[in-house]
Amino acid sequence: MSEFDDILKEAVDYVVRHGFDGTLEFSSLINRLRNAAEATATPERVVKEKMGKYLEGVFDKAVSNRGIRKAFSTLPVVTIDKIKPELRAELDRRILANAQLIKINREQAIDKTLQRFSGWTTSVPKDAHAINKNEVIADIKKPLEQLRYENNRRNIDQGHKLIESVNAVIGIQTNAIAVRWQSRWRRPGYDFREDHKELDGKVFAIRGNWAIEKKLMNKGAGYSDSIVQPAQLPFCSCSWEYISTLSQLPDDMITKKGRDALNAIGQ
Repeated sequence: MSEFDDILKEAVDYVVRHGFDGTLEFSSLINRLRNAAEATATPERVVKEKMGKYLEGVFDKAVSNRGIRKAFSTLPVVTIDKIKPELRAELDRRILANAQLIKINREQAIDKTLQRFSGWTTSVPKDAHAINKNEVIADIKKPLEQLRYENNRRNIDQGHKLIESVNAVIGIQTNAIAVRWQSRWRRPGYDFREDHKELDGKVFAIRGNWAIEKKLMNKGAGYSDSIVQPAQLPFCSCSWEYISTLSQLPDDMITKKGRDALNAIGQ
């Protein structure tokens, strides 16, 4: 058992014997409980380091040849080398944002733990022997126990958001003309959003792209900036597949002028 477990058990035992009395001894227990919770929660510095390494790994895979092929089927890797500094800025921005999130989540988990304890104590009369202390303790410490799980879950979510941010920069820099929504609704155990499932496979034009300007294509299912973006909502695992050439578009998105242009080059 940790120091926090020992002090929490001591605090619960005290409240069961004395009820909520607001004495100095009770106040001291609260302070000790907070200090122990601070010591028990994984240090902020450690969580940040782990998060940074995780996102670095995600970034390296995203800009690798294999990673690029998942979102850009026709993009030369040499193109990525030219824009890597801008892509690196996306990584740095995501790490900075997560550092603040880690701090907030850690403080909230500790506060929620103390709030659960304080909320329970106000309803306990003196000599409340019928209370199941093990159940009380398990309930009070839930926020702290879930913190590590939430940290790991957040890293995975933020990693996917980073990939989509990197791909968006690549798409802009390489003049992509459209995007195809890719839902993961078929993945076992994935808690997908029904409206995202309905978007699966639909193609959206990137507003103002060169093919739109030349009237070679239409907007298809709409403009990509007119709907929620993949990975924008919490724990969304959807993604964009980027389309760079007219020949990759669905037939109904290519105008007559666009079809003539393709025929002229034998596509």
